[in-house]
Amino acid sequence: MKPSSPLDVVARNYSLDAEIYEKSWAPVLRPHARPLLERLPLAHAARVLDAGAGVGTLLRDIQEKAPTATIFAVDCAYGMLARAPATFPRSLMDLMQLGFAPASFDIVIMAFMLFHTQDPLLGLRESRRILRQGGVAGTITWDGEPDFPAQTVFSDELDASGAAPDSASFTNHEPVCSPGRMLSLFAA
Repeated sequence: MKPSSPLDVVARNYSLDAEIYEKSWAPVLRPHARPLLERLPLAHAARVLDAGAGVGTLLRDIQEKAPTATIFAVDCAYGMLARAPATFPRSLMDLMQLGFAPASFDIVIMAFMLFHTQDPLLGLRESRRILRQGGVAGTITWDGEPDFPAQTVFSDELDASGAAPDSASFTNHEPVCSPGRMLSLFAA
């Protein structure tokens, strides 16, 4: 049996937990992601990509800011996309190999997802490839390890039940955990 790739682990785990994510995590992350939308030039965008859209939590917020845009949602987890609003075009894709023509988007949004990529720089380069001249990539993550009450409860419950550490980690906050590191990735 072939070992699971990190992308397979992300897709499987998020697909299996999509309903829980939608009820527990999406409402926690949404208020933190919305300020990113305020900083992006969405008002006149024609095509916007929500990369790592998950259950589509931000899609209606993006639509509010970009009322004339076609907004696409992509994610590597089918279970997540299946819960995203069907009124938006949705597609199963890996940020590292987006199935879009070069220079086809005005804005690419990556909210709380770069730490799920094996190579955030490659993901940013792929986003750049599909951006039109003058296009904008917007991303948000947190500084350091996540410190949400839900994360603490989840970790405490796993520890209390004696759960073994997951041997196939599917997150890596290290490359994206500070403004300086993000600026270095964008500069590269």
